[in-house]
Amino acid sequence: MLALAAGCGGSAAQPSAETGSTPPSSTHADPQRGTINVTQRGAAAPKTMWFVRIESPDSKPLAEAGFPDRPVSFSRDLPTGQYRVIAWQRPCGGPCQAAGEKGLGPLDDVCGAVVSVTSGRPVNAVVQISTDGGCTIATRP
Repeated sequence: MLALAAGCGGSAAQPSAETGSTPPSSTHADPQRGTINVTQRGAAAPKTMWFVRIESPDSKPLAEAGFPDRPVSFSRDLPTGQYRVIAWQRPCGGPCQAAGEKGLGPLDDVCGAVVSVTSGRPVNAVVQISTDGGCTIATRP
């Protein structure tokens, strides 16, 4: 988790230009792939930006997206195996920007879960945002 905290505050880990939901590829065509769907339950505090990252078991980032003014909704088609889904928020000094570091405060409230991608079956990871701004991730097939 230290790598995440160190990587999110500096310019080296700017959010990718990719934001929002990406349509999953057809998992029925390739039996060695599955889909991770990440959604949000609970309301984000005003002027906060949520991020989602999917990592390999050895902490290699595979996909990342930021959600400046909308709920988390993110899908990724991946080979079968184990992955980590991580979510975190950063406060915005004004309107939350769609890209870049301008106006973003320090990393806050990190949560994560290990998910198993199986062939042809989606895994749903729900980022539960509590009223105090904290989060947990619950998974279900």
